[in-house]
Amino acid sequence: MILTPFDSGRRIFSGFDLSSTTDLTALAMVQRRDDGGWNANWLCWLPEETIDAAEKRDLVPYRQWEE
Repeated sequence: MILTPFDSGRRIFSGFDLSSTTDLTALAMVQRRDDGGWNANWLCWLPEETIDAAEKRDLVPYRQWEE
């Protein structure tokens, strides 16, 4: 997993999206940089026992992404 390092002296804003039934759960974190841009990190996950059905439904190679 590669995450952008954050500056410990600045605020980090985050949002959390809980999955309801079949979608992904996600956590996003952003922090303003000195140059006016943003650093961003996000994590997404789903239960391993649902990954095969999710790949077929979403047409996304989740197992490949995990590697």
